[in-house]
Amino acid sequence: MNKEQFLKELEDLLQDIDATEREEALNYYRDYFEDAGSEHEQEIIKELESPKKVAQTIKEGLGVENHQDIKSDHEEIGRFDTGVSVVPTFSKDNTDRNRTSPFAFTGNKFEFRAVGSAQSVAGPNTILNAMLAEEMTQMAEAIEGGKSFEEVVKEFISEHKRIIFNGDGYSAEWEEEAKRRGLPNHKNTVDALKCLKDPKYIDMLDRQGVYTKVEIASRYEILLDNYIKTIQVEALTAVKMVKTQIYPAACDYLAKVSSEVVAAKEAGIPAAFLTDDATKLANLLQEVKDKLTTLENNIAKAQASDAEIFETATMWKDEVFGMMQSLRETVDTIEELVDDSYWPIPTYVDLLFGI
Repeated sequence: MNKEQFLKELEDLLQDIDATEREEALNYYRDYFEDAGSEHEQEIIKELESPKKVAQTIKEGLGVENHQDIKSDHEEIGRFDTGVSVVPTFSKDNTDRNRTSPFAFTGNKFEFRAVGSAQSVAGPNTILNAMLAEEMTQMAEAIEGGKSFEEVVKEFISEHKRIIFNGDGYSAEWEEEAKRRGLPNHKNTVDALKCLKDPKYIDMLDRQGVYTKVEIASRYEILLDNYIKTIQVEALTAVKMVKTQIYPAACDYLAKVSSEVVAAKEAGIPAAFLTDDATKLANLLQEVKDKLTTLENNIAKAQASDAEIFETATMWKDEVFGMMQSLRETVDTIEELVDDSYWPIPTYVDLLFGI
């Protein structure tokens, strides 16, 4: 079986779910195959097991094969008895207290917990309200078309049930489960912003009178440009810190250890352990030097790019930010080897207990 056969069989098996949900699931798995590359096609097929298995997982997530009555989620789960006769009993709280949930239902409201500390809530609130308006429009049209309120609500729950998860939202297991359900999982800004180029979302926002197509395109460009500038500032700061603070400090400590090796040998004292420490630190410093050079070259390349903004942002993400992370890992290893008195910036221990 190849990719095309796998996706065709999956499409056939998903004919009994909502067309929009089906297309989103198929698009997810198409992208999954494309991201892996043709050389890994058979590995992906083996990982997914079979189209039947994938279709079953998607349907279970949507509640197609295991439909639950709408009222069951709102039944009282019991009453709390205080043990004091003069204090009446009251209903136990059956709302979501899962603090790993990015969008929890807490009784009479939803709590959106995914906005970053430096981010304005205006943008997310605008999109959340647009989503609500779109779904309410679809519900109203269905009711006006002759369906009962309860029928419509049940249909919506069945069609979208795969987004509901009550486990640990931070766990690797949920990440795998989300993938099996065909849910998107964008781990960086650049990939996440691709949705603003999707005609489905553009048409929805335009139809609801929230953003025009020109306004969406403008926000897409501005957000990517902001990402590029943020990564550029962080990368240049990282280069300066390593070149003017961390690298010289580690070299000074290496000189100290090296002088101790010489002194020990002159005194006839075994110094293999010191030699090992000096060699390990020297190798890591060479690694820092090489990665620093690569990072500077990647920054210069990204700065000189005249490609389309998404391609340029991808360059900053993959080649600049990726190398920053690699350089950070090496520097963290060096920090564990260097005497605190030589280290030029506060350590984690300093931050936690000394400031």
